[in-house]
Formats: sequence, C-alpha cells, structure tokens
Amino acid sequence: MRQKTVTVEDVALRNGVVEYIKTEYTDDDKYPHGISKWLPSRIRIGALCLLIGRKDVSPNGIRDGATEKFSLDFRNTDRGVPGNTNSNICRYHGWRGTTGDISKMAYGLRKVIRIATVRGEVHVTVGRDIHPDWE
Repeated sequence: MRQKTVTVEDVALRNGVVEYIKTEYTDDDKYPHGISKWLPSRIRIGALCLLIGRKDVSPNGIRDGATEKFSLDFRNTDRGVPGNTNSNICRYHGWRGTTGDISKMAYGLRKVIRIATVRGEVHVTVGRDIHPDWE
C-alpha cells in the first residue's frame, strides 16, 4: 500500500491547524457540563503515525462483505501497534489480534503528506511505509 487517505473523526481544521475539543470539568456550578476548548492535535504535515486497519470478521461481517476501515495512531510511533493479548508486544506490521470480532492490522510507520477538509470532514493522507523492513 503506497499512500492512504483516512477520514479522522472528532477533529476540525481551524486556521490551518487540526484541532480537537477537550472538555474540562470543575466543581463550579456555573458550568455543570464542563468547559470545552479547542486544542491543537498531533496531526500536522510531516508528523509520523501508524496506519491501522480494522475489519469485522464475524460471520455477519463476512457475509455482508465488511470492508477494512483505517485509522491513524500518532502516539505509538516509537514502538509500534500493541497486540491485544499483551500490550507490551508491539509491531509495525501485521496482524495485531482480534477482539470482539474486529481484526486489527498494522500497516507500518507513515508520514503525513496532506491534510484537507472535504464536506466538513478532515482527511489526512499518509505516504509510503517509511520502514517496510521493520517487524
């Protein structure tokens, strides 16, 4: 897989920066539902991330032709994607386990090459696998 464009949920592209909303809760009765504010995310051109695929492998998912859905992980770039049985065993490539009929695959360390907004959704394109030889 050369490059891949992934739709990133729960973020917005504001003034050229991808941001997310964080809600802080206090004991203040004036704000019983907390105070929300926009904060910059780790998503930016040139940032490293892991490309992860998830697929429904249940009998219903297989029968209905479930397709793989992709996401990006910006936190574990220094160690890889944790496995589902032992989170200390991390890998950059391959099957990482199946939990609740959802199979998880790691597709390597990538670099963000493009960020765009299409119909209100933030789309992040990542380039080729930087280290296809890493386990």
